[in-house]
Amino acid sequence: MKVIIVSNCVTSTYYEVVQTLFPDWTIKGAGFNEAERWLETGEKPEFEKYLKECDLYIGWPLDGLRLASALNPDAERVIIPELYFRGLHPDVAMLDGFWGPFSEGAPHTQTSLIALGARAIGKTAEETQALFREDVYEKLGYFDLYKTDRSRLVAEFGKYGIGLQDAFDYWETQRDFFYICHHPRSFVLVDIARNALKGRFLDEEAFARSESLRRTQPDRLAISEVWPVYPEIARRFGFEGGFTWLKQPQYAPREMSLSGVIDIIFESLGRMDDAWKSVPFIAECAKTLESV
Repeated sequence: MKVIIVSNCVTSTYYEVVQTLFPDWTIKGAGFNEAERWLETGEKPEFEKYLKECDLYIGWPLDGLRLASALNPDAERVIIPELYFRGLHPDVAMLDGFWGPFSEGAPHTQTSLIALGARAIGKTAEETQALFREDVYEKLGYFDLYKTDRSRLVAEFGKYGIGLQDAFDYWETQRDFFYICHHPRSFVLVDIARNALKGRFLDEEAFARSESLRRTQPDRLAISEVWPVYPEIARRFGFEGGFTWLKQPQYAPREMSLSGVIDIIFESLGRMDDAWKSVPFIAECAKTLESV
């Protein structure tokens, strides 16, 4: 069995899980952006050759992609959509072109919605820091987002035959099971891979046995960035939370405080023109914060 796995930063974990479950398979993995570029430029003809020979594709939806035309049309497909969950980190926002707290030589667009909204209405850094509290989270709908984002994620993966309801119940016993919205702990990816293969390549007995991988799979994303679960949000789920961001460039991990993150965000916004203030989700947040 020749297998190709294509996703984003979770590719290596999916690769390792599938390789552990099926040690006799020949498996190759590629990041989505790299795979599309290789096909566009022809710089890795061996990759396109392998796609044409594949028996099984595991990865992102293929609609409209170069991957679809290069892949063996007879290959089986196990689609695993992009994983993104804001339930534990509802304050995370994405702003195009923004150099955020995790930027390292290139824009890293993740930022704080509260900081954006506060800056838009002229709050100082000190005033902004004071907005990180329970009543503000309530007004912004942060506590409601967990339920709606869980339902969205379960439904989205369910479209591809991946049942996550029971898996989610387990994840919720493991405290902060996402480092940041797109980076889960390894057991989350183990469960997604297991459930994606269940009923097609894993029978009930094999699926049950594979649960042990939750405890043995290395946590590859633990060395990446960490956005804290704010204390008032964490308490709703029975753990402590905090206000320490962790930036982990190679060989030099660095902790950042709430005040430090706000300073970085404000400095970055100061280098941009004011067009960011008109972004709808920022304008809406700013309007809410005016009434706090």
